[in-house]
Amino acid sequence: MNMKVEIDLNNLLFDEDYGPETLQESVQRQVIESVKKQVLSTSVHKVQEEIDRQIANTVAQAIKDRLPELFDDILNAEYTPVTNYGAKSEPTSFRKQLVKTIQDQMVYKKVSYVSERNAFTAAVDSIVESQVSEIKKDFAKQVQTDVAKQAFEEALKILRDKLKV
Repeated sequence: MNMKVEIDLNNLLFDEDYGPETLQESVQRQVIESVKKQVLSTSVHKVQEEIDRQIANTVAQAIKDRLPELFDDILNAEYTPVTNYGAKSEPTSFRKQLVKTIQDQMVYKKVSYVSERNAFTAAVDSIVESQVSEIKKDFAKQVQTDVAKQAFEEALKILRDKLKV
């Protein structure tokens, strides 16, 4: 039994966009499209990287140039504080509030609980505690030395009296 197979290359090599083409034309077209896609993809990627780099540099420079001015604007901008009940206070600025808060915190307040201490009180208490601890150690050492010296002198005196020397 013999079988005959026929292949119509026109059907295989027919492209909807380009119509019938030869094997050489088909391969050539596909190679060109592949190279075109690679070049386009690489180019787009490189262009996107360069755009991203330029944007980052521009934004960084703008921030660097504008940040000090923005800080001053933020610190000096006036606003009117409002309580939870809607009562308005005197107009103030962030800078004034910051100075007031720091001044309020620079007061030593003796309180019952450690959690109630402000930063200044905690710092002073910590320094005083460490200094007192050092003084206690030095005092204890000095007392021990003096007591030992007095005990030795007293023992020596008793020995002299007993030996009558």
